[in-house]
Amino acid sequence: MMETTGIANNSDGGFRYRINQLSVAVVCVWMTLPYFRNKAGLYVLISFFGLWLITTDLKWLVSKWPKDIIFLVIFFGTFIPYIITGTLGFGLFGTKTLLVSVPEFFMGIFIIHYYLHYKNDYNSLGIIALVSLISVSIGSFQTYLGLETNPGAARALGGSIGEDTVLKALYEGLGIGGFGFVYGACFVFIATLYVMIKGGSTLSKMYKVLCGLACVVMFLMILKASFATAIILVVLGAVLTLVVKSRSSYVFVILLSAGLLLFIPQELVGEAFLKLAVIFSNNKILYTKFITYAAKYLTISSGSGVSIGRFDLVLFSLKTFLKHPLFGLYGPLGDAASATDTYVIGYHSGWLDMLGFYGLFTGIPLVLIIYYNIKKQFILFKNDRYMSLFFITSCLFVFLGVVNPLINVFEVGFAYFCIVPAMPFLGSAFIPNSARLNNAVS
Repeated sequence: MMETTGIANNSDGGFRYRINQLSVAVVCVWMTLPYFRNKAGLYVLISFFGLWLITTDLKWLVSKWPKDIIFLVIFFGTFIPYIITGTLGFGLFGTKTLLVSVPEFFMGIFIIHYYLHYKNDYNSLGIIALVSLISVSIGSFQTYLGLETNPGAARALGGSIGEDTVLKALYEGLGIGGFGFVYGACFVFIATLYVMIKGGSTLSKMYKVLCGLACVVMFLMILKASFATAIILVVLGAVLTLVVKSRSSYVFVILLSAGLLLFIPQELVGEAFLKLAVIFSNNKILYTKFITYAAKYLTISSGSGVSIGRFDLVLFSLKTFLKHPLFGLYGPLGDAASATDTYVIGYHSGWLDMLGFYGLFTGIPLVLIIYYNIKKQFILFKNDRYMSLFFITSCLFVFLGVVNPLINVFEVGFAYFCIVPAMPFLGSAFIPNSARLNNAVS
């Protein structure tokens, strides 16, 4: 059980504290609302995150750092030799992605550590949860409407749009979210569903209605976006939340799903969807949807016109890592020029892709960031009703990194590291510290 403890310095009101809350709210909106992000630009995020940082109790920056943040600093430190030698890269994703999107991916670790582990500020955590939930819901609604008239827009924004800036501007102007938004919404959906069902007295009826509406909008958007793995993710999350009880069963279900996704021949899955399309040929919407799914599984392309299965793409990255285990393709013994070849890096496994690029030198700190962050949350929520939420989302987070690009998808990182840990405190938003329930989470 977590007890509300005293909250020091600038967290019981005052101008600085309100500016701090406003700043983190803007950061949350930027991360979770595609329309706002596209209109505001990167400098708005940098400015408001900087404003948030300087309005915190700065003592936390010089106090003892937790191990996940220590290894996060080491992780980024491993890129310094590559910068010095001019070999820094990130394959097809580009160096800019490594320098911008990857730091954004981990930004939520600092925010949650400050409010949850350092200050115990449930009020601010509740505001983070509420603002993020509303923003993701608005983004989901805009994306759903945009996909009604532009069915392939989310996938196009995920990369297939290429250099067509006019089309990209059109889709972004409609507020349509791409690959990252859809997958980030998966984790927000799972956390919202869990809190709504198992939050008990910590949530008022108004918040439960809000959670219910948000879940419906997010789920419909995810279906509409038609990312097969995203649909599997939310269905898995819902099943694990609603049906499965023991933690060993959670692991079994997730491992089974990963095995099916990786090892069943893509042709068999595609043919199954084609048969479903024939069965529902009288329903134009379902027919088109199943044909689309079939095409995705039957035409995963290597870039050279050759059809390649998902498992093969994952295997390419694994083989590259085993060939260059210490420093990867960008290391002194690697072949940086081949990093854009999908027969060398498959770009379908975030963890293995990173190992292929930079080897154990960077991979070990990355693993330790994830390990110690998960451990930190597990210790805090031990014997708590929300412990299973972190177990489910942590398993799915690791699972997603095995079967999909991940570390460059900052929306997923922010959802997992920041929004999910904040969701249990949704009912504490805008409640003064003196009036807050002793058992905000129980």
